[in-house]
Amino acid sequence: MSTHATELIAPERLPELLSSLAEAPDLASAGGFLLEQLRDAVGGAAATLLVLDGDRLVEVARSGFERSEGRPLSLAVDDTGHPLVM
Repeated sequence: MSTHATELIAPERLPELLSSLAEAPDLASAGGFLLEQLRDAVGGAAATLLVLDGDRLVEVARSGFERSEGRPLSLAVDDTGHPLVM
């Protein structure tokens, strides 16, 4: 694990991380903040956060790339042909 990743999950940083998440005004803000922290920690280029909403996976936050179609990603959980659903 990289030094940055170790710092992100270090016990002394956990209260700060949890506090920032708890103070976020909504799930999208909290998710965006968490994705930024994870991307910085692991050196990732891009990330997206999906939640299960009924029978769909729905995007609530993304980091590192723009939404091309202007709508959040939404995938049916029974779409086994999609690599994110498998």
